[in-house]
Amino acid sequence: QAIQECKNDAFVSSKSSMLGFIEVHIEQGPQLELMNRPIAAVKSIYGQSRLRVSVVGVGGHAGTVPMKARRDALAAAAECILKIEQIGLEYWENGVATVGKIEIVGGSSSNVIAGHVEFSVDVRHSEDSDRLEMVSQLYKE
Repeated sequence: QAIQECKNDAFVSSKSSMLGFIEVHIEQGPQLELMNRPIAAVKSIYGQSRLRVSVVGVGGHAGTVPMKARRDALAAAAECILKIEQIGLEYWENGVATVGKIEIVGGSSSNVIAGHVEFSVDVRHSEDSDRLEMVSQLYKE
């Protein structure tokens, strides 16, 4: 549609004579640089699943709650995040798993045990079945 609206002779003017199109993007990752290549063709588009995770523990004072009695939501979230990274590494060839944002709900302080933490998860893979399997593994963990 944008090509037709442009009305430039350099563009194809009818859908019937159009064989395809090229959509140019600037790479947002390091792949081209790692391969020492100035340009490349995309083989696939990664499907995406986004999750919001909420971890609820018990808040408390850092100086008075014994370590074995703690239910630290931030420590539990950290364990979850490590599992998410492990799942991403299992599918490293065509998949990724990322925690992009983490929040201690209600604020934080250096002397407070976190009672509630929320974080985002972004799972991507070039094959939908593998992406869904990655998400399934996250729920199992």
